[in-house]
Amino acid sequence: MSGSAAAPADRARAQEVAQFFNTSVFTANASGQFGNAGRNIVTGPGVVGWDTSLSKVFRITEAHRLQFRWDAFNLPNRPNFGSPNGTVVSPAFGRIQSASSGRVQQLSLKYSF
Repeated sequence: MSGSAAAPADRARAQEVAQFFNTSVFTANASGQFGNAGRNIVTGPGVVGWDTSLSKVFRITEAHRLQFRWDAFNLPNRPNFGSPNGTVVSPAFGRIQSASSGRVQQLSLKYSF
């Protein structure tokens, strides 16, 4: 490794996905040899995980209840990208190839007696 693996921070999201870090500073090792890059020198993209729920219980009679519940996963609907490919000899080296799903919501009713 020669130079810094950090890429400019003011790039568009599509550019970050296509090349998350500076791949030109890495070269493949000779067979049977160790490289000179340290551990954890590249940090992946951050994750925002706001999962929330709201519920309300309605009492119908003494022994009967109805619960209404709303759940939301990834509430801010932010794309959470996976880690970039770290295999130097791969054509996808430095590229992010996965992302979590967008906002998911569900409504539920539960009747208890």
